[in-house]
Amino acid sequence: MKLCTIALGLLFPFALGAAEKEQKDDKDKEQKLRLQNPGMEGGEGLPLGWTGKFGDCIVARDTTVFHGGKASLCVDRSTLTDNRNACAHQMVNIKPASKITLSGWVKTEGAAKVNFAAQFFDERFTTNDCFPVKTLEGTHDWQELEAEIAVPENASKLAIALYVEGQGKAWLDDVKLKAEGIKVTVVKNPADPKAPTVPGDVKKVPVTAVPGYFPDRPRAWKLFHESQVRRAEEGGFEVAFLGDSLTQGWTTTGREAWQKSLVPLKSANFGLGGDTTGNLLWRLENGLMEDQDPAPKVVVLMVGLNNLWSGQNSSEETVGGLRAVVEKLRSHVPSSQILVVGLLPVGAELTDINRQRATEFNVLAAQLEEWNNVSFLNPGVKFLRRDGKLLEGLFQADNIHLTAKGYDLLAKELTPAVMELLKPAEPAAEPVKVKQELGPVGR
Repeated sequence: MKLCTIALGLLFPFALGAAEKEQKDDKDKEQKLRLQNPGMEGGEGLPLGWTGKFGDCIVARDTTVFHGGKASLCVDRSTLTDNRNACAHQMVNIKPASKITLSGWVKTEGAAKVNFAAQFFDERFTTNDCFPVKTLEGTHDWQELEAEIAVPENASKLAIALYVEGQGKAWLDDVKLKAEGIKVTVVKNPADPKAPTVPGDVKKVPVTAVPGYFPDRPRAWKLFHESQVRRAEEGGFEVAFLGDSLTQGWTTTGREAWQKSLVPLKSANFGLGGDTTGNLLWRLENGLMEDQDPAPKVVVLMVGLNNLWSGQNSSEETVGGLRAVVEKLRSHVPSSQILVVGLLPVGAELTDINRQRATEFNVLAAQLEEWNNVSFLNPGVKFLRRDGKLLEGLFQADNIHLTAKGYDLLAKELTPAVMELLKPAEPAAEPVKVKQELGPVGR
């Protein structure tokens, strides 16, 4: 039972939190067991339903290694050298089953010890009984592991878990669950969401709140949004960066510059690739920084290029969308200083049409400085040679997205401006009282 002792420490924090969210259905529903996504076909980064991750590992939906269908669940500790335990699991209401048969296909790689296991808890997660279906050590090709297990008398929850102990990784696919005398229902994966409807009048697009959408990953945009709402709710940041892929890029290509220059300012990143002003407006209207407490001291906003690209919207229309975003931010976080960052130059040549649109946008966007608590910064000139061409090494091959060197330069331009806005406002000077000497009455 050594595995179970470790596992309780791993699963308990999640399980206790999930207890409040567990189904409180009628008696009829309690007579059914529900298993979600046993073939790992649904989901993006993680298979739907298999949301538990505990211990130091990477949990992912792997579309390159699978037994059946097109994906599997992967628990990866291959880059770690310690002998600690980690797992991924799905929690199932097990009442009133007395005996179950659990099976699944497992593949392993490396020196780790892998357990496919059934782990039982009571209603309040005060008891923990773990029954490994089978333990594998070393590298093994796909094997079907199956066991018939008596359900402990006080058990009401079952965690179907894949544990990896030590260095290595394992995959799980095609899970099956049977219960003596009780029907097990496989919950259908939700259909992929359809592309959102955008206004027919293109001029309304920048100021209309519309969710984003990635056609090749229909659920991904909203999953990104939801994760950022949770991050905002956690708080602990004084500077919030909002925008599109150029902002999101601080977490990847620009990570070194971000860590060096902007993390010390207590910055948090809320960039999402592909966002237009309307997409960002939708995020702000659907949980992002609504009633944020405490509000960030500074919001760094850089958005609009996706509206302008290929002439979707004019510069004037796009700045209208930018104004709508700023107004929403001023409503959500009225005490925050908002730093609007001008669009960087794009396209290799000065005559590039998208470059001209961005330049027009920046001229109009600079007028937002007339609003209270709004500043404008245009760092674009630092990215250009004297002849108007892009400086070498700052942009990727598309002449839009930045390289690591480009993010270094952008950080150098942004950091002083952000630091200035972080300074506490100086108290207004008291009016100077001038002593007035009056002569005798009547003179």
